[in-house]
This record gives sequence, C-alpha cells and structure tokens, in this order.
Amino acid sequence: MIKILHFITDKNVGGAGRLLCSQIKNMRDEEFAITIALPRGSKLKKPLSSLPCTIIELEHGADCSFCVSGIFEAMKIIKGVHPDIVHSHGSLSSRIAATTLGIPSRVFTRHCYFPLSKIYKNPLSRMVVGLISNSLSTSMIAVADSAKQNLIDMGCNKRKISTVINGVEPIRITSPEEIDYLNSRYGLTKNNFIISIIARLEECKGHKTFLQAAQICKKHYPNFRFFIVGDGSQKNYLKQLSHKLDIDDIVHFAGFCEDVSPILNITDINVNCSVGTETSCLALSEGMSLGIPSVASDYGGNTHMVKNTVNGLIFPAENAEALAMALIRLYRDEELYAKCSLGALRRFHEEFNAAIMTKKMADFYKVEYLRHKK
Repeated sequence: MIKILHFITDKNVGGAGRLLCSQIKNMRDEEFAITIALPRGSKLKKPLSSLPCTIIELEHGADCSFCVSGIFEAMKIIKGVHPDIVHSHGSLSSRIAATTLGIPSRVFTRHCYFPLSKIYKNPLSRMVVGLISNSLSTSMIAVADSAKQNLIDMGCNKRKISTVINGVEPIRITSPEEIDYLNSRYGLTKNNFIISIIARLEECKGHKTFLQAAQICKKHYPNFRFFIVGDGSQKNYLKQLSHKLDIDDIVHFAGFCEDVSPILNITDINVNCSVGTETSCLALSEGMSLGIPSVASDYGGNTHMVKNTVNGLIFPAENAEALAMALIRLYRDEELYAKCSLGALRRFHEEFNAAIMTKKMADFYKVEYLRHKK
C-alpha cells in the first residue's frame, strides 16, 4: 500500500480541494493510504470526512504558500505519518519540509495559470527560481497544458512535469420539484433562456464582461436570464454594476452554492469569462456532463476545453460584444446548439471526467513510488 500525504492550504473549497475529493472517492482503498493536512476550520474538512482518508488539521499557513512556522509543523506531521509520497498543493512550506527531511518522492501540483511576473524575463532570475523549484520537487503535475507551459516558463524541468487534466463527477439530474422551486424563486418561465457563470466573484474571473454582455443581449432578447453563482470580494461591486447597467431584472445573484446541480439543470449556456488563473475549469466540465454548450474566453486552458463550434464557442477575453454575439448565435442557431450539446457530452466522457483523471493519478503515483522506492 502506498502512503500519500497531501498538504493543501485553502480554507475554502476551491478547485484543488474538489479535485482531491474526487480522486480519493475514486481510488482503490487497498492500493493507497491517504492523509490530508489542511488548515483548521477549512470548509474542505466536511466533504473529506465521508471519504476513506485521514485528516490532520494545521495550525499554521492557512491561505498562504509559505510561513516559517508552517515548515516546522509540516516536518512534525511528515515524521508522524512516514509517507511514501508528499504531495503539495500550493504549499511551499511543506515542499521545503519534505526536502529537508529527505522524503524521496515529493510531488507538486500547479493548479493555476498566471501571466508571469517580470522576474522570469531575466535569464539569471529564471534559472535560480527554476533550480529551487526543481530541487524541492521530484515530480510536478500540471492540470492543463497552459499550467505546464507556466511551469516551463518559470524554469522548471519539463521532464519532471506530467499533465493530468482536471476531471469531475457528472452532475446529477435534478427532480421536477427542484426545477419548479427554482422557477418560482427566480420568476422563470419556459420562454426564458438561461445563461450561467459559476466562479468566485473575483476580478480575474471576468464577471464585468458577463454583465456588459447581458446589457447588450437585453436590447435584442429580453427573455435571456443571467445567473451569477459564487461569492467573493467583487460581490458588492458587481451588484452595483448590474444596477448601473439597468439589468437587475434579468440578472440573478445566486451566491455560493454547495450543490450547483439545480442551476446547471436549468442552464442553456455555461459561460467562463476568465482573464486570469484559468487552467481546466471544473464548472465547464460539470456543464458538459449535462450536454450544456460552453462559451469561454480565449484565456489560459479554455481553448483546450472548448473547441470552437464543436462543444461551444470561444470569444476574445474582456470583449463583451463578442460574448453577447456568441450567446445570441447559439440561441438563434438550433443546429449549432444541438451539435455543441452533443460535443459537450463527448468531451466530458472522453477527457473531463473524474474516473479518467483518477486513473491517470493512480498510475502516476505507482510509477513515482517505484521510481523512488528505497
């Protein structure tokens, strides 16, 4: 049995946490013994509690990659668990701790894609950063090709990087009663065409473009309804912008939803407007499991997930008019919509589901374990 110790610093249930839950749920108990170290009070503890894993709560390093006290705490945990593999998710402290203790297999996952800072344009700085990253990790996981390129541009050894595309569980089909409840709550009719964006309410997710596109669509198709699902620091700003654009009557702020199934079940188009930190979007994958076409910005990993006119449409990031035209095109062209719906289902079953992701991760762990087994 391979003992894997994960370190994750997020207090909220972000993409990394959801992926971890899916992997543990689908892995074979007799092959892996999994321990998760996460911040005390993390919302991730609840979904993990029902899964076959051991949970250790951290006192230091919540929502930050590095802190000195976090290194010593991680070292203590590693000594107690005696893992074969230490797998770090955004935790530099645990990578330093594992390297200091001489753990032979140290894995790091790059969950995000960011435009790199100016430091990486300096060859010497890039080399130094790359040397540090390469020494702290024996292997690296990129959740999308864009994330892999990010790592390479940071000076990481490309031979150490494996790409494992994010996968999700299929969204459940909701009951007629749940649908009736949503329709009643939001005043929806059969004539409404539902467009949703499921993302943290942060500037990098591009909700401003989403609202501007809603204003354009309203002029031509007042039956469109726009759902914003999520919470974050931009909530008040976005609500004020919606009011300023005079679209409060067609925009619904649904807030954070632990279960997005009901809203996705009434959604006609699933949107991603990201202008930052996008690799392979879980919300798009979940929509694809229901055959929902996507309209996504041309940022990061979106262009890998959404093939233009195959399972959705791509628009230039931050271009509200282009987004609006893409939404209207899918609404008006029933043949294209049907084609993209079938394409979405196909893409989900071929690449973006949790079973495929977990199989690739399990194979990766086995190879990694045998490579570094003493």
